[in-house]
Amino acid sequence: MGGVDLSVSIVNYNTRDFALGLVQSLIDNTHRTNMEIFIVDNNSKDGSVEAISMEYPQVKVIANQNNLGFAAATNKVIKTSRGRYVVLFTTDTVVSPGAMDTLVEFMDQNPQAGAVGPKILNPDGSIQTSGKTFPTPVVALAVTSGLGRLFPNNRVFHKYYLPTDEYQRFHEVDQLSGACMLVRRETIEDVGLLDEGFFIYCEDVDWCRRMRQRGWKLYYAPQSHITHHKGESSKKSSDQMIRVYYQSLRYFYRKHYAPDSPRLVNAFWLLGLRVQEARALLENRVSAEKRVRY
Repeated sequence: MGGVDLSVSIVNYNTRDFALGLVQSLIDNTHRTNMEIFIVDNNSKDGSVEAISMEYPQVKVIANQNNLGFAAATNKVIKTSRGRYVVLFTTDTVVSPGAMDTLVEFMDQNPQAGAVGPKILNPDGSIQTSGKTFPTPVVALAVTSGLGRLFPNNRVFHKYYLPTDEYQRFHEVDQLSGACMLVRRETIEDVGLLDEGFFIYCEDVDWCRRMRQRGWKLYYAPQSHITHHKGESSKKSSDQMIRVYYQSLRYFYRKHYAPDSPRLVNAFWLLGLRVQEARALLENRVSAEKRVRY
């Protein structure tokens, strides 16, 4: 038997049933690719490790004693695995027939490609935004502040997202979603591991940016698709996850934009993020109170 084509990295945190479903979909729907499957469990309390080990003894389980976040957990798989390619997954995904086979075959035929991502669907079959452009500071502020929603036809604010028809065709992109991103081993060796300064959120954007800076091409391939039940892990402690999200945005800004921006611009942008974080926390608490009340 030949070497390993694909190392599958699944990060799990208290999403046992989703993790089991994802593994089963990989086994059922991947036939032409020799793969090894890793699940990194971030100290779940829902019996995930026991259930996965019992149901799928062929899966290699890495059980962390603490919640290390997505980037650090994924890096454990990258360091341990043997595949020519590594594919990142969040547990709240389901793989369609032939999805991984198609992506691996594409990468084999396109050595200039550093990474590729599939079309991502919501559970109702609608398209989930992925394969975006890199956000400029102005665009990022528009997205996080809600200005993009207030001015839906503004071209500057909406450069981050692709036009709807772009999600139906194969093309080169700036960034891919960490919900499912297949990366060439040589690319990882060239650009380095995921930045563990990101606990969760933005680590995929940062990684893609570093790939592009090193000259690797990234592609969106809608011939392959997965379904993504967005945010199943993070919604379990939403106040905390809101804080983590904005912490990641600040870290991304300081890493990629602040060094080349005037101090006044940096101060304004970071203050804007603080204001948006406070607003998001307030809205979340009001929503929680309404749910309890009714």
